[in-house]
Amino acid sequence: MLNDIKELVSFRTGLRFYGVDADEFDKTLFSRIGELGLESAERYCALLDSNGQGAVEEWQKLIALLTTGETYFLRDLGQMEVLRKRLLPKLIKNRSGRRPLRIWSAGCSTGEEPYSIAILIKELTRTEPLPEIEIVGTDINKEALSKADKGIYGEWSFRGIAPDFMERYFKKEKKGWRIDDSIREMVSFSEKSLSHLDYPSYASGLHDMDLILCRNVLIYLKREVVPGIIERLLKSLRGDGYLMVGHSEILSGNYGGLKPCLFPESIVYSHTDGTETTASKPLPATDRIRVIKRLPVKARFSRSSASKRPAPRALVKAASSTVTMNGLRRLFNRASYGEAVRAAKALLTEIPRDFDLLHLLARAYANMGEYGEALVTAARASNVKPLSIDIYFLMAHIHQELGNRAETREMLRKILYLSPLSVAAYLELAALDESDNEREKARTIRTKALEILKELPEGVEVAQYGGVTAGELIEHIAHTSCMRNRNSGLY
Repeated sequence: MLNDIKELVSFRTGLRFYGVDADEFDKTLFSRIGELGLESAERYCALLDSNGQGAVEEWQKLIALLTTGETYFLRDLGQMEVLRKRLLPKLIKNRSGRRPLRIWSAGCSTGEEPYSIAILIKELTRTEPLPEIEIVGTDINKEALSKADKGIYGEWSFRGIAPDFMERYFKKEKKGWRIDDSIREMVSFSEKSLSHLDYPSYASGLHDMDLILCRNVLIYLKREVVPGIIERLLKSLRGDGYLMVGHSEILSGNYGGLKPCLFPESIVYSHTDGTETTASKPLPATDRIRVIKRLPVKARFSRSSASKRPAPRALVKAASSTVTMNGLRRLFNRASYGEAVRAAKALLTEIPRDFDLLHLLARAYANMGEYGEALVTAARASNVKPLSIDIYFLMAHIHQELGNRAETREMLRKILYLSPLSVAAYLELAALDESDNEREKARTIRTKALEILKELPEGVEVAQYGGVTAGELIEHIAHTSCMRNRNSGLY
């Protein structure tokens, strides 16, 4: 019966539930069944499949529990720089005086992303009249949209943001930081499931977009629904518009004319028959929004909640011998890093040489921006398990975030010593060389990665790339190499 409910929820929302996510889904169901006082999973399935007001309310509560609240202002500095320096200036110039600039933030959660775009536009037009702009944020989570519409945020939504940015666009209140009305008025919100077929649509206003952001959404959806979503998003774009997805959401295949556009900071997509992407000149350094760099937080689709009433005894799973560690993982997965650190440190007094515990603690420190503690803890973990490449990847990423290029290279070379076929290590070394203008060296290293990938079955997932297959990564490298060559004048 749990599988029947899972299929029903997947059909309704497009969400996928595999591995750990499936376990979290089951726990969420047990929680809801217990809170409603239902005696069986069959009764809960019948409730979801009914047409009454009770079903509507339960769907809203369930979706709120299953969809991620993981977002914050100016998330992903590289992509924000692409928007600020390259895409938005061009789009503002092209639309100035003609028609509104139309932007869609799909899967916007509590609104930090669309408000971030509004703020970037405000920054870019500080000395000019603000153009007519329509920014819409959509999500399937009504609870998140309600918070977005209120525009009041806690400190965690500003992690890594400089204080002067907050003071410029937000006002401190008892409940948190309220966004300035001039920014709030630029954005509207509405409920929308991307897995549904009702867009593009003039009725909903989701059409003729200049820019669509659908970041860190597709990775939580069933693979079979993603091609249809991409096609509909592309149809919702103007011919010279852009689609931006998350870094881990490499788009492969022919989605009716999708073309990757390579920038040093990120990849965006456009129509194959659209206007060729050209990089705008960067703004002077004094105009930049100052941001304190932090490691990106690993997003999750689900977060657990405490139920007021226990689940029926027959449905409660037997307690695991690793319940303490599992609880720690749940804290981490819902981005409660401070709590995770405190719990992990307490647990370390009992098992001081547990690699998984030390690794998770190091990741929690890193996501809080406590890089010194993260490196010390990661070093302890490497002493316990010196042949694990995962800990060296974490240390490489921390050093890279700190600007320690030599240490980053050292960690990546250590990974290749331990695992000579690590595609991710080769590609990260190539990216470092590329940023140092060592293009020939980068090309050689990237070729080695391609040789390894071509020896793998196309459908096998590549380690460190979150579900991306060898075939998809080969296609991605081919696209980006072509763009590099074109930008270097080789074509």
